[in-house]
Amino acid sequence: MLQEKGPVELSKASTRFILHQLDPHRHRRFKFHTWRNYLENHIKYNAPPDPYLRITVDPAVINSRLRRRNGSMVIPQAKHQGIGRIRGGDWDTQAKNLEDTFDGRGCIIKGFRQRFELGMEWEDTVHYDYNLKNYDEDKSEYDCVSEYLNDRMSANEKLYEKISNEGYQSGHVGGPIRPKACEPIESQLEVLVAIGRKGDIYLFGGYHRFSIARILDVEFPVQVVCRHKQWQELRDNLYNNSLSEEHEELCDHPDLQDILD
Repeated sequence: MLQEKGPVELSKASTRFILHQLDPHRHRRFKFHTWRNYLENHIKYNAPPDPYLRITVDPAVINSRLRRRNGSMVIPQAKHQGIGRIRGGDWDTQAKNLEDTFDGRGCIIKGFRQRFELGMEWEDTVHYDYNLKNYDEDKSEYDCVSEYLNDRMSANEKLYEKISNEGYQSGHVGGPIRPKACEPIESQLEVLVAIGRKGDIYLFGGYHRFSIARILDVEFPVQVVCRHKQWQELRDNLYNNSLSEEHEELCDHPDLQDILD
């Protein structure tokens, strides 16, 4: 790498390697960035919510998800920059239909609906087809593709049955998380959403749980990975001046209940 790309790229790669060895699942970096978001927000705004705040939403209010731009998410993943961010820009205009099957996330939502609403066999769903096409034998811990697919679809069935029989159970009790070293950050958070400048709620992570909650039509808790700067400024205005007739239609917005109560 030193010969081909030079000392700067070698230094960056070495830093990434060392950080990965020290914090392979980014737990420490996640908590650090979330703590930094907390400090920045309290310096800049009057009514910033706790980054770990859970809000309860009706799945019917989520109609879009954020799209990718130039191969990357318009908002970085939680494991890279934590949750509870407040950012300006046009990222909230980069939305697409929930069931757009250009990538695996849309295939999850559409595939779950095909299976649990329409009664199709897993083998006939877009979710199954996507997993089959993207199976990488060299990177898989499974002996064969059929074992991999059976395990994935069986896990989907169990999750659906659990939520259907027991109701939607929150997976995060609040406060700074203390993730197990062997588990990804995202699996230990609630469904993740982003909130745009006008209060629109966009799906960001937790597609399996969201898909099932949507099919069963049950409310569920979410955590906010990022709020638009203009939305937070509106939160501050409502916090300082109470709800005016101009914004009366927002009285039931799930992300305002902590300042309107």
